[in-house]
Amino acid sequence: GFLLFFSYELGFEIPPSDLGTGETTLTCSTQRECQIALGAKIIEKISNTERANNIADSVILGETGAKSFECLVLQIAMVESSIQQCKQIKDSSNSPLYCEGNPDNVLSNLVGEGSYGIMEVNTALKNGKYGHCGEYGLSSDATTCRTQLSNVDTNINVGINILIDGYNATSKQFTCITGRSYSGWNRALRNYNGWGCNGNSNYVEDVKNYTNKIKNLFPECRG
Repeated sequence: GFLLFFSYELGFEIPPSDLGTGETTLTCSTQRECQIALGAKIIEKISNTERANNIADSVILGETGAKSFECLVLQIAMVESSIQQCKQIKDSSNSPLYCEGNPDNVLSNLVGEGSYGIMEVNTALKNGKYGHCGEYGLSSDATTCRTQLSNVDTNINVGINILIDGYNATSKQFTCITGRSYSGWNRALRNYNGWGCNGNSNYVEDVKNYTNKIKNLFPECRG
């Protein structure tokens, strides 16, 4: 059943103890193999997240075209990072998670700041706060926060929660483009990228356009 509204109202968050302890044994030989391996971790994390399990896939499909919540998160990860955690898709030992514990080697949109990792979690300084640092069990200290986000499990869990927290059935106008507004899961997608005009004004549409690419990589997103 579609019961997540209760968790929205209660403001559930993943506690720090569930943020993940690391996984460095994953290996892959090609970009496609690495994307599939890391995507499998996203699917696994969602299956172990109670508030995500209460989301009706039929609603996701009807509003976004993605077959399920897992598929929608995979589409976000594809837009954000091409489903990649580290600066290089893998290192010489074929590990796609070689950057664990070293934020300098984590994929980021800016050197030393900005958004980090597979879900590109925002850590940029604005109005005295470093993005999502200090939320979802992350440290408010930027360096510690970015080190935490170098853990792929933490990165995925935080991204999942940001998306869910952005859900609202009420329509909200996107002031950067005249006549455009979003509600439901489309509003959650817009919220993930932000409502300012300095980001990707077509982010929602871009995520939804990645449906076929995700279907090609993940058979569970087909049909």
